[in-house]
Amino acid sequence: MEEDAFRQAHAQYRRIAREGRRNHPRRQPSHGRARQEKAACLLDRLEDYDLCVLAFLIDPNVPFANNQGEQGIRMVKVKQKISGCFRTLDGARCFARIRGCLSTCRKQGLNLWDACFQAAIGSPFMPTLPKSGQTT
Repeated sequence: MEEDAFRQAHAQYRRIAREGRRNHPRRQPSHGRARQEKAACLLDRLEDYDLCVLAFLIDPNVPFANNQGEQGIRMVKVKQKISGCFRTLDGARCFARIRGCLSTCRKQGLNLWDACFQAAIGSPFMPTLPKSGQTT
């Protein structure tokens, strides 16, 4: 993104944050430990870390959303909620290994059924590593 376009986007971001401050003013440190509304806490963070929030506009390697980490553990939590828990530590490790393998296959654009079949016949997929200095 060009510098002028980024400056315009950043200025608009700040205008929107200022608008939010009308309804959710920042708590002054002298007010002790009084609890602040969740919306005000979020607005504090959005203002304090504005350049981090907008980093995807500057660097094309920064993803728009940081959901990859959450997505990696979502199925574990779903399984835990449905069945209550894993019966053994070995079962949990096996589940995590399979989910990790499937996640890697998906990220590398492989057909999951083919990858499972290849693993079952003893010819598992070996992921390719990014070149030095590149991110995935």
